[in-house]
Amino acid sequence: MTEQGVSIFEPKLQELGRIRIGDKVKTSKGGTRPVRLETFRLTSENKPRLHFAQTLYGGEITEWEDAPVGRQWQLITETNFLPVSVPPNQTISQAWEQWSASGCKVRCNGEFIFHAEDESLKGMECQCPVDPAERRALASKGTACNPVTRLSVLLYDVPGIGVWRLDTGGYYAGSELMAIVPFLQAASAEGRFLNCELRLETRQVKRGGQTMVYPVVTLQPVNITLMQLLSRQIPDEGLIAPPQIPHRIASRSETLDRGREAIGELIEVGEELEAQSANSSEIPAISEQLTDEELCQLLVNRARALKLSQNQVKVIVSGCGGGETSLQDIRDQDMLMKISEQIEDCGAHQK
Repeated sequence: MTEQGVSIFEPKLQELGRIRIGDKVKTSKGGTRPVRLETFRLTSENKPRLHFAQTLYGGEITEWEDAPVGRQWQLITETNFLPVSVPPNQTISQAWEQWSASGCKVRCNGEFIFHAEDESLKGMECQCPVDPAERRALASKGTACNPVTRLSVLLYDVPGIGVWRLDTGGYYAGSELMAIVPFLQAASAEGRFLNCELRLETRQVKRGGQTMVYPVVTLQPVNITLMQLLSRQIPDEGLIAPPQIPHRIASRSETLDRGREAIGELIEVGEELEAQSANSSEIPAISEQLTDEELCQLLVNRARALKLSQNQVKVIVSGCGGGETSLQDIRDQDMLMKISEQIEDCGAHQK
């Protein structure tokens, strides 16, 4: 053990949202039924993140009325393929699962149950039939387990450091994803994140004289051959971004100088935002739709538009908060209203 201590928990990326290939629609009897989609559907609790995804993939954002947890939004995109990469771990898992309206009743690995609503079932042998046809028949009635494959990928063009999870119960998707992911993980484990494509394909098969059409999720690297992958000679166009090795590390003084230049550029930009800056009285009403950074930037932009100095803004914020004020304090509607009114009043006296 070093003086810095040890890592207690296994590193795990945050789940930023879900990638879905189906939806539910209302029936004439007032219920709902599942429908397949021809394009990907993204869901998340972070609406601004979906707005950014909308600029990339098109589609319409709506509130997910029957979201299972919290308040969520959904984006039914206009694309059946997404540029992604795979993380070095927590990428794919499979299990046999039986679900009900209350949640997952049983989850097993085909041999032993490792999750169950009834705690007494944990560790027991799987109770589903061994025969696949019999298992499928019972699973369609909700009395046996279905296979579930969970794939976690990085939507590297969408803001946020974390994974987006896709669940599928398809046989072909499950078997093909389990085969391809180890190849891709081998590269990401070495710090080389491959440029891949997650695609929603339509396939068909004939069974019993009938043609069945079904969707399959596929994952493939882009601009990389199998030989290049196996020999670890991956071209730059096959990576998200080629590694940039600096010739030397910038000194502390150079870093500070660059920081001052960046601040100066931000101030210049802020001075040009007068026409675009929202009136401070409007800010509380839209604050819930903004991130902490966006909320603070909006207040700063409005203050600059009213020709207030940075010191004046600090005095207003600290005065309303009775001393030191954090982002959590500013999130309070009463506090935000006070700050907004003070900015407008001070701006009026500046004129």
